[in-house]
Amino acid sequence: PLIAHRDIITSAEFHPDGRWVSTASYDKSARVWDVTTGEPVTQPLQHRGKVYSAKFSTYGHWLATASYDKTARVWDVTTGEPVTQPLQHGGAVYSAQFSKNGRWIVTASHDKTARVWDVTTGEPVTQPLQHGGPVYSAQFSKDGRWIVTASEDKTARIWNAATGEPVTPPMKHK
Repeated sequence: PLIAHRDIITSAEFHPDGRWVSTASYDKSARVWDVTTGEPVTQPLQHRGKVYSAKFSTYGHWLATASYDKTARVWDVTTGEPVTQPLQHGGAVYSAQFSKNGRWIVTASHDKTARVWDVTTGEPVTQPLQHGGPVYSAQFSKDGRWIVTASEDKTARIWNAATGEPVTPPMKHK
């Protein structure tokens, strides 16, 4: 089945049980599609700017989207409705990833920070995880204790997910 957007598709991922696929696009939307029919499961999940990524939560109930509009959003996969208010940054948001237990989400932004958010309240869990340049990637460890970030400042950093404190010195590429 053909799965299409009106512009470049930047991300595609299978739902944890394999029945759906999420896509993100420069057309300012993310979509959830039925794998067998190629039909959309919900209406388009709209942002005000390009959408860079769309990632399912571990159990597949929610979808996190990251956008040029300086926000990440958390959506209910079955209804297409937002779960929280937009998770606001000071620059484009390049990635949004859930913790394994689904309680938190980590976002990476052009504003030189990664942020950890409570999925149900939309409130920050820690102080911003600060870099010297835009942060392109942020991801939880499998056990959810740590976060690794990657930045244009030529460093990767390890952070304590609960406190936002650095765990190691910056890992610098030269």
